[in-house]
Amino acid sequence: MTPKPKEFSKAASEAVNDYLRAGTWRVWEKYDILDTHRGDDVYVYARENAIDDEYHPLVQTPGLFLEFAGLADDGEITREVWLDWVERYGVLGLNWRGADELLATQLFGPVSQEGGPNESYKAFVREAMEANWLLRLYESATSPVGPDVSSFSREELEIYGLDGCLRDPYDPNKPIPLTGLVTPRPKPDEAKKWALETVRDKVLAGIRECYPTLYYFPPAKRYIQGWGFHSLVSAMYLQMMWLLTASDDQVRRCALPWCNKVIAYEQPEQPMDPGLKKNDRSKGYRTRRDKEYCDRDCKGKNHYHFRVKPRRQRNR
Repeated sequence: MTPKPKEFSKAASEAVNDYLRAGTWRVWEKYDILDTHRGDDVYVYARENAIDDEYHPLVQTPGLFLEFAGLADDGEITREVWLDWVERYGVLGLNWRGADELLATQLFGPVSQEGGPNESYKAFVREAMEANWLLRLYESATSPVGPDVSSFSREELEIYGLDGCLRDPYDPNKPIPLTGLVTPRPKPDEAKKWALETVRDKVLAGIRECYPTLYYFPPAKRYIQGWGFHSLVSAMYLQMMWLLTASDDQVRRCALPWCNKVIAYEQPEQPMDPGLKKNDRSKGYRTRRDKEYCDRDCKGKNHYHFRVKPRRQRNR
């Protein structure tokens, strides 16, 4: 039976989406933990002769930015959490190769996916906290209440280790207490505008290591445009960019009315090198389609406020 034009078009589109994916990232089976010689910090580097694997972050882990940002939701990000992340997804891509590594740069790219001194525990924590801060700022900016500008501004300074003060540009030894930076509370519209512009600027800075690229799709005998990236963290910020450009009906938020936390969102299909056949890492890395709440706490609150409490009031 000859397929109808609409059926053929749909089948062709699904074939492209399933057959092609986007840029890859490497993960090694074992990593060594090495001393950075910078205080008590340590970093990871792929163990010699360890087996490596490749996966496609933009397709197989569409919720990777949300997961990364969520690491800070439960408080301290321990070394165990850091190592678990690295063993599942690889390093963030913070260790750029030097000018003396020209051959390696030409063969494998400008960033060491094996690791290096810049792939330290403290650097990972700082990146995760900044991603968490950025996502919460966006969620607050898109909520009816809006963001607390003063609170978010102070928190951002703390992430960068300013320890409660800035430095006088004319006298670096003279601290400027943050209490002196407090400004009048802005109007809700002004606060939301500030938050959205801040998120935009941070995302634009985060995707500087991403670039458009072309993948050849043999069945269609044509090229398809996708995205490449030099670092895993930049790929995650590309996912954050897609959150900013998604429409309201493409974003799924927590079902608790006063919680605006993002659970999942639709992202553009990305192409994959069709000749690359590796293990499927997609299982367990996607947000469940039936997930309604960001965590058990919100699920419990929703059950109490909209089922238990009304029932008790009726029975009085």
